[in-house]
Amino acid sequence: MFFVIKPDILIKSKRKSISLMVNHKGEFVVHAPKQMKLNDIFSFIEEKQDWVIEKLKKAQNTLTINKQLLSYEQMLFLGKLYDVVQVDGIKECMLENNYFCIPNKVSKEKYKDKIKQFLMDMAEEVVLDRLDYFAELMDLDFKSVKIVSSITKWGSCDQSFNLSFNYKLIMLPPIIVDYIIIHELAHILEFNHSSAFWEIVASIMPTYKKQRQTLKESGFLLNLFQKGK
Repeated sequence: MFFVIKPDILIKSKRKSISLMVNHKGEFVVHAPKQMKLNDIFSFIEEKQDWVIEKLKKAQNTLTINKQLLSYEQMLFLGKLYDVVQVDGIKECMLENNYFCIPNKVSKEKYKDKIKQFLMDMAEEVVLDRLDYFAELMDLDFKSVKIVSSITKWGSCDQSFNLSFNYKLIMLPPIIVDYIIIHELAHILEFNHSSAFWEIVASIMPTYKKQRQTLKESGFLLNLFQKGK
């Protein structure tokens, strides 16, 4: 039997069911039970082939549309796209109108590092400000907060109420940044994703489902600023 679609990554583990996904890198990933035979896995893929093709096309379109962003010729800050340009006579990176200005002495190979540092600095400022606002609004206390780098998560909250936020969230529109912060603060009250948890989120942001969907579609941004990319 010939299969048009083959997984880029096949992971077998102690699980009861098979799942298919296209990740933010545009890779087709299959998770399957450890004892499941390859013929059965590929038969399942064939049944879902139209779905897989649709998801792969959507992922590829996203990567193509954002080609300049992924090559650091453009950058995102709070949902706005800026062209990266070199400017003589400045010492620090700065935003001006629709441009992200980098000192002329910086080589193009260093663009990524300069953009990353700018985003990290701004993320700390914006996140701490919005976190204080929503913590007071929700009458919640947290133990600590860190700005981190991650390729899988936008934010997290542990059982001791330590919060972490991915600096890459600063690329997202302000309302999405707020959604991430509200989401993690809500975990202080409900350490799960139960209906009670989502009721808490909805009480602060009634349109959270729209923001959650936008966040899913922005997953490709997590792949930025990795070494060698």
